Amino acid sequence: MKESTLGSCIRALRIQNNMTQVQLADILGVTDKAVSKWERDLSYPDIILFPRLADVLGVTVDELLRECRKEYRPSKLHQAFEMSRDIRMPLHIILGLVEVIRNNHDDEKG
Repeated sequence: MKESTLGSCIRALRIQNNMTQVQLADILGVTDKAVSKWERDLSYPDIILFPRLADVLGVTVDELLRECRKEYRPSKLHQAFEMSRDIRMPLHIILGLVEVIRNNHDDEKG
């Protein structure tokens, strides 16, 4: 039995939602060729698109990322998504503090 992949999950959910590749591509702002490559597991969607893709297909991001494997090991994409979330939070804090300092510095000059 063939293991299911992210691409086959995207394709099944797209068909279940009565969408063509072109319709899904238009909603996400990508080309239909990109959707075709995702479904054939030739490439993966940009990690930034996962929340929107999951919302459009009516599933959670975790459900979308979970590749059905015998041992239910976390997929590499899921790990990348979690890592990107772990990296984004401190970066947003740092950028926010830089903005506060910049605004405070501008106030002192004026």
